[in-house]
Amino acid sequence: MIFFTRVFIVLALVLTLPASAQTSTDRDAAVAPEAPATAVVVNGQKFGAWSVSCVAVAVGETDCTLTQRVLRAADKAFVADIIATRNPDGDSFLIARVPVGVFLPTGFAMRQSESEDEEAVMEFTWQSCNGQICEAILKIDAEKVAALSAEDNAMVAAFRPSAQTEPFLFQFSLNGMETGLDAVRP
Repeated sequence: MIFFTRVFIVLALVLTLPASAQTSTDRDAAVAPEAPATAVVVNGQKFGAWSVSCVAVAVGETDCTLTQRVLRAADKAFVADIIATRNPDGDSFLIARVPVGVFLPTGFAMRQSESEDEEAVMEFTWQSCNGQICEAILKIDAEKVAALSAEDNAMVAAFRPSAQTEPFLFQFSLNGMETGLDAVRP
């Protein structure tokens, strides 16, 4: 009995909808504005200094971040991967991945290259190490994301590869970070 009642209700709705749609006029109907098309990002797409990197997390669902790899100029050896991401709450993060063996007590830090102000140094927090990399993270607010994303903004970062070495400094750019984060996590 319930099955037939449901079928009857569905049929009644289906049969009356076209009739009511035909009787409305353009004047009577409120026109809803078209929703803007969501921009599709793809693996390898560029945003300034960044490349989009997407991984499948479930069937039909991907998670995308911005990445850039820093290599030593002399021999193209791996120095660091810099990753920018935004969580569903809108918080933005920079993640630095460096070769395992890094001297953790001295940390990982970066600053704008033209700044000599010690207070401008942004210190990352070490999160974990595995057999290949150690990872540090820095939460950054929206204003800082916008400021660091400027086209002419160069960054200097440093870490100690081991306890016996001097800090290793390298330069990179955060150009395009804000636009890229807005594209991968609107």
